[in-house]
Amino acid sequence: LAVWEANGGPDVSGNADMTLTVLGTASYTTAVVNRPGDVIATATGTALERWVKIGGVWTLESLGGPVAYVNPAGTTIPLVGMFSAAVSDDGNTIVGAAVYNNSPSPQTQIRRAFIWRPSINGGVPIDLQAYIESTSPGMLDGIDLGQPSDISADGNAILVGFTDRRNTCPTDEVIQLPISHVTGNTGI
Repeated sequence: LAVWEANGGPDVSGNADMTLTVLGTASYTTAVVNRPGDVIATATGTALERWVKIGGVWTLESLGGPVAYVNPAGTTIPLVGMFSAAVSDDGNTIVGAAVYNNSPSPQTQIRRAFIWRPSINGGVPIDLQAYIESTSPGMLDGIDLGQPSDISADGNAILVGFTDRRNTCPTDEVIQLPISHVTGNTGI
C-alpha cells in the first residue's frame, strides 16, 4: 500500500509537490480513505485494518473481523474475506462487506454488510444487520441488507442496498426481481 500526499504547493518547476509513502507490502483486497486523508481502511484476508496518520506518522491498527455467519437454517458459515467500502471523515466508522463461504466454490459466497466503530462490539467489526436488529428490534423484519457503498461524513448514514422479502409487487421479467421502492432509516 502506498500513499501519495501533497506537501503544500507546487515545487520549483511548477509540478505538484508530492511525497510517496509505502505503508505496507500486504496484498489488500480494498483500501478506502476518509475525506481529510488521514485514515485509510484496508482489508486483507479476514481482517479489517485501519491506517491512521498522527503527527505525520502512519500507524497500522488491526481491527479483526466479524464472527462466522449463522444462516437462517442454523448452519455456521466461516468468514473467508472482507472488503472495506467507506470510512467516515473522523475515521471512527468503517463499513464494508464480509464474505462467508463453506465451500471452495465462489458461487456459494454470501456477502453481508459489516460496520466497525471503536464503541460497538468491543471495537471488532460486526454484521450490520445483526447490529441494527439488536438496537432496533423488528425494524428489518423481511429485509436483507446488501453491500454498503458509501457513508456520510459523520458516519451516521450508510448507503446500502437491500432486498425486501415482504414485497408483493409483480416481478420484472428481465431482472427477475419484484418492482418496488421502499425506504427507511435508523440511527447507527
